[in-house]
Amino acid sequence: MVLAILVAAAIPRLQQTALRLRVEQAASELAQLLRAAHEQAVASGEETVWVWDADARRARVEGAPPADAGGGEGGEETSPATESLRSSALPKEFSVQLLLHSQPVECNCVRFFPEGTSEPATLTVSFQAHVMTATVDETTGHVVLLPGPAAR
Repeated sequence: MVLAILVAAAIPRLQQTALRLRVEQAASELAQLLRAAHEQAVASGEETVWVWDADARRARVEGAPPADAGGGEGGEETSPATESLRSSALPKEFSVQLLLHSQPVECNCVRFFPEGTSEPATLTVSFQAHVMTATVDETTGHVVLLPGPAAR
C-alpha cells in the first residue's frame, strides 16, 4: 500500500523530468548546429548560415546564398556536404524563437562570417514550463546554452 502511494506520487515528477530532458536535448542539438555553422564559416573562409525551417520543424546549415539568388524561403536546396548538417525534427508542441539584436528575424537564420564573427542571436526552445536558451556572441561566434529564458 505504501509503495503504491510512493509510486503514484513519483510519476508526475518523472514525467516533468522527462519533458525537461526532451527540451534540453532539442536545444542542445540546435546549439550544436549553431556551433557547426560557426566552425564551417571559419574553416571554409565563406559565410555560413544557420536556418530554422518552421514548417519542417528543423534547422540546417548552408552556405550563404549568392547575392542575386533571392534567398527564397522554404527552399530545401542543400549539397551532399551539408546534408548531414541538419537537426532532427522537433515536436510541434515545442516553441522555437529566434531573435537577432533582441528582435524577431524574418529569415529565421543566423549568419556566421569567415573571420569568426556572427550576427548576435538568441535562440529559445521551450515546452510548457521548460525553457532553454542559446546565445550567439557576435564578436566571437561562440554559442552558450543555458537553462531558462534569455537574460534581459
